[in-house]
Amino acid sequence: IMDIEPTVSKRIAALWSLANIGTLIGLLGTILGLIRTFGALDRIQDPGLRQQALAHGIAEAMYNTAMGLFIAVVCMIAHLILSGQSKRIISDLESTSAKLTNLLTTQRNQA
Repeated sequence: IMDIEPTVSKRIAALWSLANIGTLIGLLGTILGLIRTFGALDRIQDPGLRQQALAHGIAEAMYNTAMGLFIAVVCMIAHLILSGQSKRIISDLESTSAKLTNLLTTQRNQA
């Protein structure tokens, strides 16, 4: 069991890290999109073009946020599913090991 347990739960923690990284990358994209948008507004004098540039920049920022959150949610769900399966596998192994130990002890005492 001690040999199998690290193999079963080896890369599951990486999913949680990817979820955090995905969220942060989405936030970074949002901030960079807004910085670019407000920087462009400074150079545009026509109100119609300013409104169009502002709408485009905010949409870009929100797409980054949505993509980062989507990646984070998928990674968190995968982490929860795989973590549950890993715990169930390890629990089954421990149960089987205990039963085998009891069986061998009983057989040895009877012999």
